Amino acid sequence: MKLALFALVTLGAVSLTQALSEGRIEANRQAHQDALLQSLAPQGTARLVPAPAGDQGWQALDESGTLLATLQPSSALGYAGPVEVLVALTPQRRVTAVRVVDHRETPGLGDAIERRKGPWIDQFEGLARHQLDLAPQGAIEALTGATITSRAVIQAVNEAMMTAGSPRDTPDASNQEPSP
Repeated sequence: MKLALFALVTLGAVSLTQALSEGRIEANRQAHQDALLQSLAPQGTARLVPAPAGDQGWQALDESGTLLATLQPSSALGYAGPVEVLVALTPQRRVTAVRVVDHRETPGLGDAIERRKGPWIDQFEGLARHQLDLAPQGAIEALTGATITSRAVIQAVNEAMMTAGSPRDTPDASNQEPSP
């Protein structure tokens, strides 16, 4: 009987803690996403708007509504699970930046895909889709000891480039709310 009462009290405490922290967790997740989007948006961006219906991602627009960049999420299977990235693309479909949003790669090896752990991810900048392969066929040098992780990031960037809406899908600037 004591064990059942203890289990019930513990379940109640855990449920209450989850309910009380759920809103804060979501607010922190949204703030992190907004900061990441702002960091990838090119200079001159007046607002970030959701991509046109049916597309994921966001579009960075200048004051006149001209498309400056597409910010496209994507993921691919790495060594230890999905590797989620956010890719910034010019209207001409060149990569301006790639940031890893989430991963479970091996600490000390695969986690070097994170920009805060090293410059490896910066080698994507300026590349077109046909250059996205490991050297010598492409322009990307694999992480030592983490070839599967390197290939996963390349695959995710390729998929982002293929799934990003057409550059002609620029929203009408007069119908858009300014971004925060």
